[in-house]
Amino acid sequence: MARALHQVAGEEDQTPYSPEALLISALLETGSFDPARHHITPDDIEAWPKLWAFCEEYQARAGVAPPLSLVKQQFPDFELVPDVNVNWAADQVRRESSMRLMRHRMKAGLAALREDDLEGAYESLDGIARPRVLHRAATSVLDHSSITEEFGVNRIEVPYPTLMRATHGGIGDGELWFLAARLGMGKTFHLLDFAAVAAKCGARVCIHSLEMPYRQVAARTALRLVHRDKILVDKLRRGDEQERKEALDEIAATLPGSIEVLDPSHGPVNTVGAVRESCHDYNLVLVDHVGLLRDSSGKRAIEDWRVMATISNVLRETTLETNTSILGAAQINRGGEKHGKNTAPKASDLAQSDALGQDADVLVTMGYVSERVRLFSAEKVRNGPNLRWHTRFEPDRNDFSEITKEMAEVLKMEDEDRSVRNTI
Repeated sequence: MARALHQVAGEEDQTPYSPEALLISALLETGSFDPARHHITPDDIEAWPKLWAFCEEYQARAGVAPPLSLVKQQFPDFELVPDVNVNWAADQVRRESSMRLMRHRMKAGLAALREDDLEGAYESLDGIARPRVLHRAATSVLDHSSITEEFGVNRIEVPYPTLMRATHGGIGDGELWFLAARLGMGKTFHLLDFAAVAAKCGARVCIHSLEMPYRQVAARTALRLVHRDKILVDKLRRGDEQERKEALDEIAATLPGSIEVLDPSHGPVNTVGAVRESCHDYNLVLVDHVGLLRDSSGKRAIEDWRVMATISNVLRETTLETNTSILGAAQINRGGEKHGKNTAPKASDLAQSDALGQDADVLVTMGYVSERVRLFSAEKVRNGPNLRWHTRFEPDRNDFSEITKEMAEVLKMEDEDRSVRNTI
């Protein structure tokens, strides 16, 4: 494996595989040299400072990372280390940067203590915090970046063509979405459809599963990824262990993005803090469901509507802070059942807090039409129209796709006829 030879930058004890060199390799391979996306600032960089500055300037002017041929020409001592994970490399850079800062501050603190300067020792440690959040300079209202979303740049596709039209291309960077329905309606099935489509578009997706074990979520998601590939569906559902492993490997080999699952067995993943941490490492974070989250003080959303409002506010702040999108499943209260069949719940039917609808960029509700049909309504789309559409709900056929209103009526009539026959 090629090595990223180290360029000394003030210290002589660094290894040839410096974290900065590995992160440069990882970013160059993605084709976008955007360290701010991974919460890395120039202050974190000690090795390869000239190469780092060159890559940032090229990205700023060209909109893409510099080609490897140009990097090699300008910096012949640098050799790419292939297949380095960007998130891992960024974590290593942040860790090393934090350790350098700690060493510097502690050295200053010990020097102050030797001089009996207790106040100076405390001051030397002021401001030390985990380097997770990037504090960026304010952006001009005339900056070109303010119009990129108008043209659908950096949007994550969603499963339904109607919702794609309503949102001008899907989920935008830093947006907060909720999918709400009554219990037993199949929210999780449809939520995993969003995860599958996002990963097929190259997004890194994390699912906080707060009521289902990760094994069940993984099994359902794998089926959503293969969709109508009957051979792979059959292997995943009826194959032996070896066939299921082969199917998973085949999916992984062709999937542009990734999907990872956290459930309570992984630790306290049901807090707004845990969701915030995930937002630092993924493009899209799914929460199933937000009614099971706890706030920063440990209070459950179910305890009080004000707790749920706080959780909603924090999720909104997190998306804006990290530029990562969140899609959360939410509950509809009993009032949502009063609308009857063939109607979708309203935003006013959200359980626990109105803040969910207020904070969301997009709020989608789901209603029951028949055993195999669901009705969706985009009750709130911040920058688009409110539209409705139907989908199949056929877990046995692995089919949750959007259908026309006419097809929905056909399936509804068939379901009703079957129900009548079963009661005779």
